[in-house]
Amino acid sequence: MSDPALASVVTRPKILIVDDEPVNLHVIEAMLTPMGYECATASDGGTGLAKAQAWNPDCILLDVMMPYMDGFEVARLLRQDAITRHTPIVMVTALQETQARVKALEAGADDFLSKPVDRMELRARVQSLVKLKAYQVRIENQQKILEENVALQTEHLRQALQNLQRASLDTIVRLARASEYKDEDTGMHIQRMSHYAAAIARKIGLPDEETDNILYAAPMHDIGKIGIPDSILLKSDRLTEAEWDAGQSH
Repeated sequence: MSDPALASVVTRPKILIVDDEPVNLHVIEAMLTPMGYECATASDGGTGLAKAQAWNPDCILLDVMMPYMDGFEVARLLRQDAITRHTPIVMVTALQETQARVKALEAGADDFLSKPVDRMELRARVQSLVKLKAYQVRIENQQKILEENVALQTEHLRQALQNLQRASLDTIVRLARASEYKDEDTGMHIQRMSHYAAAIARKIGLPDEETDNILYAAPMHDIGKIGIPDSILLKSDRLTEAEWDAGQSH
């Protein structure tokens, strides 16, 4: 048993028929409606363009010989519009000349139907192109989903990098504070040097990434004093040669 709620959301493929002859509009619509298609009609090229943009059909049946704006011009304009750029176009025409058909292809037509329209040929052409449009929409949707996933993962990576940078800087700050317990001047000097170095890097035009690296790396230049004995680091008298060598080991 079919689900009524599911059936209510199933949409029928939409077909736009553009022809300046009311009889042709009525005949083609009468053929397509029993096949399960939802049809809309337009009696001239300008109206057809407006309806195509507003309605976004799955296929357009376009007459060639129309006053004011023929089917060739309508097809070209449809191909230039972002909404209808990939909408399949079937030229419905009595013209049999090869030159006319080449002109239609150059204008953006995907297929042809000869007048008078045969029901079976109409069904085959429309069914094929509606499937093509459905595949195009599916590919576009999958592309959008892929782009959204890539953007989301990129944002996650950016946040993870920021967290890592903050953790690294926090570790450096803690080491600098540890230095203050042994040498107050060294502790403040570490932080000053970090910001001075980053400011100079920024001023001379280094990239932001390189400036950040300098900001994080500069505080480490004196961190080795943590391992120097207090008797050497805090000695007020002149250092002996051995003490000087030990001090340089930082």
